[in-house]
Amino acid sequence: MRMILWIPAMMVLGCQGVNPAVHDPLRTDDPDKVMMGQAAAESASADSFMLRSFDGTYVEVHVRKPEGKGPFPAIHLLHGGLGGRPEGRMEVVAHRQLPNFFFEKGFVVMASEYRRYHFGVEEMYDVYAAYEKLESLPFVDRNRISVIGGSHGGYLAELLAMHKKPVCVVSLAGLVDIEALYDRAQDFRKSFSTQEEGWAILTMAKDERAKLKPFLEDAELFKQNPVAKNMILAESVFELALRFEDNKDKYTEISPLQNAEKIQVPLLYISGDLDPLTVNGRKLVEKMQMLGKIAELSIHPGVGHGFSTGYRNPHPEFYKAAEKMLNFIEAHSK
Repeated sequence: MRMILWIPAMMVLGCQGVNPAVHDPLRTDDPDKVMMGQAAAESASADSFMLRSFDGTYVEVHVRKPEGKGPFPAIHLLHGGLGGRPEGRMEVVAHRQLPNFFFEKGFVVMASEYRRYHFGVEEMYDVYAAYEKLESLPFVDRNRISVIGGSHGGYLAELLAMHKKPVCVVSLAGLVDIEALYDRAQDFRKSFSTQEEGWAILTMAKDERAKLKPFLEDAELFKQNPVAKNMILAESVFELALRFEDNKDKYTEISPLQNAEKIQVPLLYISGDLDPLTVNGRKLVEKMQMLGKIAELSIHPGVGHGFSTGYRNPHPEFYKAAEKMLNFIEAHSK
Protein backbone atom coordinates (compact mmCIF):
# COMPACT_ATOMS: atom_id res chain seq x y z
CA MET A 1 0.00 0.00 0.00
CA ARG A 2 1.43 3.34 -1.00
CA MET A 3 -0.81 6.12 0.21
CA ILE A 4 0.13 9.16 2.26
CA LEU A 5 -2.37 9.76 5.03
CA TRP A 6 -2.53 12.78 7.29
CA ILE A 7 -4.61 12.50 10.45
CA PRO A 8 -5.84 15.62 12.31
CA ALA A 9 -3.38 16.64 14.98
CA MET A 10 -4.23 16.46 18.66
CA MET A 11 -1.13 18.51 19.36
CA VAL A 12 0.29 21.11 17.00
CA LEU A 13 3.52 22.59 18.25
CA GLY A 14 4.65 26.00 17.15
CA CYS A 15 1.71 26.94 14.92
CA GLN A 16 0.78 29.82 17.24
CA GLY A 17 -2.96 29.69 16.93
CA VAL A 18 -3.18 28.89 13.22
CA ASN A 19 -5.68 26.14 12.42
CA PRO A 20 -3.65 23.29 10.79
CA ALA A 21 -6.59 22.45 8.53
CA VAL A 22 -6.23 25.87 6.96
CA HIS A 23 -2.66 25.44 5.84
CA ASP A 24 -2.09 21.67 5.68
CA PRO A 25 -4.18 20.33 2.78
CA LEU A 26 -2.79 16.79 3.13
CA ARG A 27 -4.63 15.88 6.34
CA THR A 28 -7.69 13.62 6.41
CA ASP A 29 -10.21 12.29 8.91
CA ASP A 30 -11.60 9.65 6.56
CA PRO A 31 -12.11 6.64 8.92
CA ASP A 32 -11.33 4.09 6.20
CA LYS A 33 -8.02 5.76 5.45
CA VAL A 34 -7.21 5.98 9.15
CA MET A 35 -7.74 2.21 9.51
CA MET A 36 -5.61 1.49 6.44
CA GLY A 37 -2.81 3.62 7.78
CA GLN A 38 -2.93 2.02 11.21
CA ALA A 39 -2.80 -1.49 9.75
CA ALA A 40 0.11 -0.69 7.45
CA ALA A 41 2.07 0.93 10.28
CA GLU A 42 2.24 -2.47 12.03
CA SER A 43 4.16 -4.00 9.13
CA ALA A 44 7.90 -4.52 9.53
CA SER A 45 8.49 -6.38 6.29
CA ALA A 46 6.71 -4.38 3.59
CA ASP A 47 8.88 -2.28 1.30
CA SER A 48 6.54 0.70 1.72
CA PHE A 49 4.33 1.37 4.70
CA MET A 50 2.73 4.16 6.67
CA LEU A 51 4.21 5.20 10.00
CA ARG A 52 2.31 6.89 12.82
CA SER A 53 3.90 10.06 14.16
CA PHE A 54 3.42 11.69 17.56
CA ASP A 55 0.03 13.25 16.86
CA GLY A 56 -1.67 10.57 14.76
CA THR A 57 -0.28 11.84 11.47
CA TYR A 58 0.93 9.07 9.13
CA VAL A 59 4.03 9.46 6.99
CA GLU A 60 5.29 7.24 4.21
CA VAL A 61 8.41 5.11 4.62
CA HIS A 62 10.23 2.92 2.09
CA VAL A 63 12.78 0.29 3.17
CA ARG A 64 15.29 -1.61 1.03
CA LYS A 65 16.78 -4.73 2.61
CA PRO A 66 19.77 -6.69 1.24
CA GLU A 67 19.53 -10.45 0.79
CA GLY A 68 20.02 -12.44 3.96
CA LYS A 69 18.95 -12.27 7.58
CA GLY A 70 21.30 -9.57 8.81
CA PRO A 71 21.62 -7.72 11.03
CA PHE A 72 22.82 -5.12 8.56
CA PRO A 73 24.14 -1.59 8.97
CA ALA A 74 21.55 0.96 7.91
CA ILE A 75 21.15 4.40 6.38
CA HIS A 76 18.23 6.65 7.28
CA LEU A 77 17.84 8.88 4.23
CA LEU A 78 16.14 12.28 4.48
CA HIS A 79 15.29 13.93 1.17
CA GLY A 80 15.65 17.63 0.47
CA GLY A 81 13.09 20.12 -0.75
CA LEU A 82 9.71 20.12 0.95
CA GLY A 83 7.76 17.43 2.78
CA GLY A 84 4.29 16.09 2.09
CA ARG A 85 5.14 14.59 -1.28
CA PRO A 86 2.74 12.52 -3.41
CA GLU A 87 2.13 8.87 -2.62
CA GLY A 88 4.86 6.48 -3.67
CA ARG A 89 7.53 9.17 -3.68
CA MET A 90 9.68 7.55 -0.98
CA GLU A 91 10.19 4.53 -3.20
CA VAL A 92 11.61 6.86 -5.85
CA VAL A 93 13.85 8.58 -3.29
CA ALA A 94 15.12 5.23 -1.99
CA HIS A 95 16.21 4.12 -5.49
CA ARG A 96 18.30 7.11 -6.51
CA GLN A 97 22.07 7.02 -7.04
CA LEU A 98 23.15 7.67 -3.45
CA PRO A 99 20.91 5.07 -1.77
CA ASN A 100 21.83 2.63 -4.55
CA PHE A 101 25.50 3.13 -3.66
CA PHE A 102 24.93 2.19 -0.02
CA PHE A 103 22.48 -0.62 -0.78
CA GLU A 104 25.08 -2.25 -3.02
CA LYS A 105 27.55 -2.02 -0.12
CA GLY A 106 25.21 -4.10 2.06
CA PHE A 107 23.29 -1.40 3.91
CA VAL A 108 19.59 -1.35 4.65
CA VAL A 109 18.25 1.93 3.26
CA MET A 110 15.19 3.67 4.66
CA ALA A 111 13.77 6.80 3.01
CA SER A 112 11.17 8.54 5.16
CA GLU A 113 8.75 11.39 4.55
CA TYR A 114 7.95 14.32 6.82
CA ARG A 115 5.11 16.80 6.88
CA ARG A 116 5.01 20.12 5.12
CA TYR A 117 4.58 23.60 6.66
CA HIS A 118 6.05 22.60 10.03
CA PHE A 119 9.67 23.63 9.48
CA GLY A 120 12.07 22.57 12.24
CA VAL A 121 9.37 21.55 14.76
CA GLU A 122 6.61 19.00 14.05
CA GLU A 123 8.45 17.61 11.02
CA MET A 124 11.21 16.48 13.39
CA TYR A 125 8.79 14.21 15.25
CA ASP A 126 8.08 12.47 11.93
CA VAL A 127 11.84 11.97 11.52
CA TYR A 128 12.18 10.61 15.07
CA ALA A 129 9.33 8.15 14.48
CA ALA A 130 11.00 6.83 11.33
CA TYR A 131 14.41 6.58 13.01
CA GLU A 132 12.92 4.62 15.92
CA LYS A 133 11.13 2.32 13.46
CA LEU A 134 14.43 1.65 11.69
CA GLU A 135 16.03 0.79 15.05
CA SER A 136 13.26 -1.74 15.72
CA LEU A 137 13.54 -3.71 12.47
CA PRO A 138 14.87 -7.22 13.24
CA PHE A 139 17.30 -7.24 10.30
CA VAL A 140 18.93 -3.90 11.28
CA ASP A 141 21.93 -3.55 13.58
CA ARG A 142 20.67 -0.67 15.73
CA ASN A 143 24.27 0.14 16.73
CA ARG A 144 25.23 0.81 13.10
CA ILE A 145 22.60 3.27 11.91
CA SER A 146 23.76 6.46 10.19
CA VAL A 147 21.66 9.36 8.97
CA ILE A 148 22.19 11.13 5.63
CA GLY A 149 20.19 14.17 4.57
CA GLY A 150 20.40 16.58 1.68
CA SER A 151 19.60 20.31 1.91
CA HIS A 152 16.40 20.47 4.01
CA GLY A 153 17.02 16.81 4.87
CA GLY A 154 20.57 17.70 5.93
CA TYR A 155 19.11 20.27 8.29
CA LEU A 156 16.80 17.61 9.74
CA ALA A 157 19.77 15.25 10.14
CA GLU A 158 21.61 17.95 12.10
CA LEU A 159 18.61 18.43 14.39
CA LEU A 160 18.20 14.68 14.85
CA ALA A 161 21.81 14.48 16.06
CA MET A 162 20.80 16.68 19.01
CA HIS A 163 18.25 14.15 20.27
CA LYS A 164 19.27 10.71 18.96
CA LYS A 165 22.58 8.86 18.78
CA PRO A 166 23.16 7.28 15.38
CA VAL A 167 26.71 6.31 14.43
CA CYS A 168 27.05 9.67 12.71
CA VAL A 169 25.19 12.13 10.52
CA VAL A 170 26.08 13.33 7.04
CA SER A 171 24.68 16.68 6.01
CA LEU A 172 24.74 17.23 2.25
CA ALA A 173 24.71 21.03 2.08
CA GLY A 174 22.13 21.17 4.85
CA LEU A 175 20.68 24.40 6.17
CA VAL A 176 22.59 25.53 9.24
CA ASP A 177 21.87 29.09 10.33
CA ILE A 178 18.10 29.47 10.72
CA GLU A 179 18.50 32.49 12.97
CA ALA A 180 19.97 34.33 9.97
CA LEU A 181 16.62 33.97 8.19
CA TYR A 182 14.88 36.16 10.77
CA ASP A 183 15.34 39.51 9.03
CA ARG A 184 14.28 38.07 5.67
CA ALA A 185 11.21 36.54 7.25
CA GLN A 186 10.24 39.94 8.62
CA ASP A 187 10.43 41.33 5.09
CA PHE A 188 7.90 38.69 4.08
CA ARG A 189 5.60 39.67 6.93
CA LYS A 190 5.36 43.17 5.44
CA SER A 191 4.09 41.68 2.18
CA PHE A 192 0.73 40.48 3.50
CA SER A 193 -1.88 42.19 5.67
CA THR A 194 -3.21 39.23 7.70
CA GLN A 195 -2.18 35.71 8.73
CA GLU A 196 -5.07 34.31 6.70
CA GLU A 197 -3.86 36.08 3.58
CA GLY A 198 -0.34 34.75 4.14
CA TRP A 199 -1.45 31.14 4.54
CA ALA A 200 -3.75 31.43 1.53
CA ILE A 201 -0.84 32.47 -0.65
CA LEU A 202 1.54 29.88 0.79
CA THR A 203 -0.85 26.95 0.33
CA MET A 204 -1.93 27.62 -3.23
CA ALA A 205 -2.62 24.52 -5.28
CA LYS A 206 0.24 23.34 -7.45
CA ASP A 207 -1.35 24.63 -10.65
CA GLU A 208 -1.63 28.06 -9.05
CA ARG A 209 1.95 28.06 -7.79
CA ALA A 210 3.02 30.34 -10.65
CA LYS A 211 1.08 33.10 -8.92
CA LEU A 212 3.33 32.82 -5.89
CA LYS A 213 6.58 33.65 -7.64
CA PRO A 214 5.77 37.26 -8.60
CA PHE A 215 4.48 37.83 -5.07
CA LEU A 216 7.72 36.59 -3.56
CA GLU A 217 9.86 38.49 -6.03
CA ASP A 218 8.40 41.72 -4.69
CA ALA A 219 9.70 40.91 -1.21
CA GLU A 220 12.96 42.35 0.07
CA LEU A 221 14.23 38.80 0.54
CA PHE A 222 14.91 38.47 -3.18
CA LYS A 223 16.73 41.79 -3.36
CA GLN A 224 19.04 40.92 -0.49
CA ASN A 225 19.81 37.26 -1.09
CA PRO A 226 20.05 35.60 -4.53
CA VAL A 227 19.86 32.15 -2.90
CA ALA A 228 16.28 32.92 -1.94
CA LYS A 229 15.25 32.95 -5.58
CA ASN A 230 15.00 29.22 -5.00
CA MET A 231 11.27 28.76 -4.51
CA ILE A 232 11.66 25.99 -1.94
CA LEU A 233 13.83 28.08 0.35
CA ALA A 234 11.54 31.06 -0.17
CA GLU A 235 8.51 29.04 0.87
CA SER A 236 10.30 27.84 4.00
CA VAL A 237 11.20 31.38 5.02
CA PHE A 238 7.66 32.52 4.30
CA GLU A 239 6.33 29.75 6.53
CA LEU A 240 8.68 30.76 9.37
CA ALA A 241 7.39 34.31 9.07
CA LEU A 242 3.80 33.10 9.44
CA ARG A 243 4.40 30.66 12.30
CA PHE A 244 6.94 32.53 14.42
CA GLU A 245 6.10 36.12 13.45
CA ASP A 246 8.67 38.39 15.15
CA ASN A 247 9.72 35.94 17.90
CA LYS A 248 13.44 35.67 17.14
CA ASP A 249 14.01 33.15 19.95
CA LYS A 250 12.00 30.60 17.96
CA TYR A 251 14.42 30.91 15.04
CA THR A 252 17.36 30.43 17.40
CA GLU A 253 15.82 27.33 18.98
CA ILE A 254 15.73 25.45 15.66
CA SER A 255 19.10 26.66 14.36
CA PRO A 256 21.90 24.02 14.37
CA LEU A 257 24.61 26.68 14.27
CA GLN A 258 23.32 28.32 17.45
CA ASN A 259 22.93 24.91 19.14
CA ALA A 260 26.07 23.11 17.98
CA GLU A 261 26.93 22.08 21.53
CA LYS A 262 23.85 19.82 21.54
CA ILE A 263 25.00 17.72 18.56
CA GLN A 264 25.90 14.36 20.12
CA VAL A 265 27.54 12.41 17.28
CA PRO A 266 30.20 12.87 14.59
CA LEU A 267 29.11 15.06 11.68
CA LEU A 268 30.32 15.21 8.09
CA TYR A 269 29.28 18.24 6.06
CA ILE A 270 29.60 17.85 2.28
CA SER A 271 29.03 20.62 -0.24
CA GLY A 272 30.25 22.05 -3.53
CA ASP A 273 32.43 25.13 -3.76
CA LEU A 274 29.73 26.76 -5.93
CA ASP A 275 27.05 26.25 -3.28
CA PRO A 276 26.26 29.41 -1.24
CA LEU A 277 25.39 27.20 1.74
CA THR A 278 29.04 26.12 2.03
CA VAL A 279 29.87 29.23 4.05
CA ASN A 280 27.52 28.33 6.88
CA GLY A 281 28.44 24.66 6.69
CA ARG A 282 32.04 25.65 7.37
CA LYS A 283 30.89 27.71 10.36
CA LEU A 284 29.06 24.74 11.87
CA VAL A 285 32.02 22.41 11.44
CA GLU A 286 34.45 24.94 12.90
CA LYS A 287 32.17 25.61 15.87
CA MET A 288 31.80 21.89 16.60
CA GLN A 289 35.57 21.44 16.38
CA MET A 290 36.08 24.32 18.82
CA LEU A 291 33.71 22.53 21.20
CA GLY A 292 35.84 19.40 20.97
CA LYS A 293 33.35 17.49 18.85
CA ILE A 294 34.07 15.37 15.78
CA ALA A 295 33.18 17.27 12.62
CA GLU A 296 34.60 17.22 9.11
CA LEU A 297 34.07 19.40 6.06
CA SER A 298 34.39 18.07 2.52
CA ILE A 299 34.18 20.71 -0.22
CA HIS A 300 34.10 19.54 -3.84
CA PRO A 301 35.29 21.72 -6.74
CA GLY A 302 33.16 22.83 -9.67
CA VAL A 303 29.80 21.71 -8.29
CA GLY A 304 26.83 23.40 -6.68
CA HIS A 305 23.85 22.50 -4.54
CA GLY A 306 22.57 18.94 -4.74
CA PHE A 307 25.51 17.33 -6.54
CA SER A 308 26.15 14.83 -3.73
CA THR A 309 22.77 13.11 -4.07
CA GLY A 310 23.74 11.91 -7.56
CA TYR A 311 20.36 12.91 -8.91
CA ARG A 312 19.85 12.34 -12.65
CA ASN A 313 23.35 12.55 -14.24
CA PRO A 314 25.95 12.18 -11.47
CA HIS A 315 28.98 14.48 -11.62
CA PRO A 316 32.36 12.75 -11.08
CA GLU A 317 32.53 14.53 -7.73
CA PHE A 318 29.44 12.60 -6.65
CA TYR A 319 31.39 9.36 -6.56
CA LYS A 320 34.18 10.97 -4.55
CA ALA A 321 31.61 12.33 -2.11
CA ALA A 322 29.90 8.93 -1.81
CA GLU A 323 33.22 7.26 -0.96
CA LYS A 324 33.92 10.01 1.57
CA MET A 325 30.56 9.30 3.24
CA LEU A 326 31.19 5.55 3.30
CA ASN A 327 34.66 5.96 4.81
CA PHE A 328 33.36 8.37 7.44
CA ILE A 329 30.50 6.05 8.40
CA GLU A 330 32.74 2.98 8.56
CA ALA A 331 35.38 4.82 10.62
CA HIS A 332 32.81 5.66 13.28
CA SER A 333 31.04 2.29 13.20
CA LYS A 334 33.92 0.47 14.87
